[in-house]
Amino acid sequence: MVKGVNANAGQLRRILVRSSEEGSCIRNFPAADGEGGELNFPEVKSELVVISQDGSKAICVNRDSEAIVLDTATGKEVSKFGKDISHVALSPLGSFALTWARYSTAPGENLCAWNVGTGEPLAKFSQKDYQPKKWPTIQWTDDESLAGRTVKNEVHFYDGDKVGNVKFKVAVPKVDCFAISRGHAPYRLATLAPDNSSEPGKLAIRKLPDGELVSTKSLFRAEAAQFSWSSTGSAALATVTNEEDPTGQSYYGETNLFFLDSSGNLDQRIELPRAGAIFDAKWAPRGNPQFIVVYGSQPARATLFNAKCEPVFDFGQGAWNCINFSPHGRFVALCGFQSLSGDVEVWDRNTEQLVGAAKMVHTTSFSWSPCSRYIIAATSFPRLRVDNGYRLYEYNGTLLETKDFDKYLLQCEFLPAASGVYPDRPASPRSLELAKKNAEGAKGGDASAKAQPYRPPAARQGADPLGFVRSRSVKVAPGKVDAAVWKSQKASKGAVVPGAPAEEPKALTASQKKNRRKKAKKQEQKASEEAEKLPNPTEGATGEGDDVTALQKRLRNLKKKLRKAQERKQNGDTAEQSEVAHSVGTIEKEIDDIEKKIAVM
Repeated sequence: MVKGVNANAGQLRRILVRSSEEGSCIRNFPAADGEGGELNFPEVKSELVVISQDGSKAICVNRDSEAIVLDTATGKEVSKFGKDISHVALSPLGSFALTWARYSTAPGENLCAWNVGTGEPLAKFSQKDYQPKKWPTIQWTDDESLAGRTVKNEVHFYDGDKVGNVKFKVAVPKVDCFAISRGHAPYRLATLAPDNSSEPGKLAIRKLPDGELVSTKSLFRAEAAQFSWSSTGSAALATVTNEEDPTGQSYYGETNLFFLDSSGNLDQRIELPRAGAIFDAKWAPRGNPQFIVVYGSQPARATLFNAKCEPVFDFGQGAWNCINFSPHGRFVALCGFQSLSGDVEVWDRNTEQLVGAAKMVHTTSFSWSPCSRYIIAATSFPRLRVDNGYRLYEYNGTLLETKDFDKYLLQCEFLPAASGVYPDRPASPRSLELAKKNAEGAKGGDASAKAQPYRPPAARQGADPLGFVRSRSVKVAPGKVDAAVWKSQKASKGAVVPGAPAEEPKALTASQKKNRRKKAKKQEQKASEEAEKLPNPTEGATGEGDDVTALQKRLRNLKKKLRKAQERKQNGDTAEQSEVAHSVGTIEKEIDDIEKKIAVM
């Protein structure tokens, strides 16, 4: 039994573990003394085992590429169906399954919907390509009363248990992807029609079943979109991507985030105060409908928004690129995985306090327990071939258990549970004390004890006369967000790297050149009018008009006028250069005359 965990406190949590050497099993956590606490599964292929949202069923694909439905409580087979299956998905309540096989092995009927309880097929369709970002291509509502699927210029809808018999259609020209709102009826439909060379793309929200437009937004550079609905279906987030970034700032393309209200009162692009990619954007699964966005160049920034798309809290900056909410939606883990170093911070969304932190290096999968008190961070195959294993943490970042595998760990995650099985508990008082300690440990302990980098004498002890030791980005501290200040902020283009080549100026259009000539002409005319008001230094060579102060003032105005004329000559086109050349010569001659006059006075 894991030290520090009471095995008799509440129900046991269950963990799915699949490895190349030990097969698949479900183990209890914490395992009581004297109990094996494991339930073995049949041997399966290396594809993921899919678990239903309430944790009662599991679908795995055996070595014959058949889908087997298992009862996770007993391990008994419920049903078996399909052949040559490559991918499988479950409906929200686990009543139906969707499978996809390669088109070459089952032409014309490689996409199939099944009844999980009986193993009988509901419908078969043709789908040549498998696209992970659009899977599953048939979507059910939360109560499984409706199911939808895209076809050319339309979205077809069926009764949830009668997929294949079209109930109604919604016309969406050039539709590429869609998402049905969560929650209860009446439902909304979010769609994207990508842009092309002749017209912009369109994001739209429609009512079901009549397809009436609620809101629509036209946009360019929209090749694909990922939709995320709030738990109540009140609004949707659309992360719109384009493979090419026209500014050239990102190798990974361009990403924009849009907020779409289901009532049509608000649809807008979310303007963020920090330039860079949008790494992740997610709604809280339960409770107050809020969402978090992680964005900007590293170290990234994370901000909490309310249901009206107003920023309410800023989590500061960190090496993060993904968001993981606990099942109850109270705790949220801001994580930095993949190419980042594994920094994880756990915040209480309700109290806006940091309750945990840890360093979870080489993590390829992250899973919350259904009670929202424990975390599994696993290093698995095929993402990494070495150091496979998992670490089990408490939500405050305390490491409870570590298990390494000699060969490959294929999958490791907590099994979910039905809503209401575990209560929503706040963070314990000791967690707030441990959070600070774990946060210091995650960052490498006391900063003063670490070796400091070399700095030249002029930059030591806080001196920064030339700006060499300034941080590239200002560190944003966690705290409440003032909406008025937020709106006034603008995303900067980032720090200027010393020694980097200057950005080449963009070529001016004909209208921009014309406007510049008009502006320069007005400025020149204004300077001439001001100069005419001064005494004329050329009149009265020996009279009182030859006052030195007046001559010097006239000289300054002429030099200013000369500089502007030279700028026009340098930046203008060929026709403008010849026009300005004459006035430059006249001004230079007048300047020479005044300088000679001042010299002899």
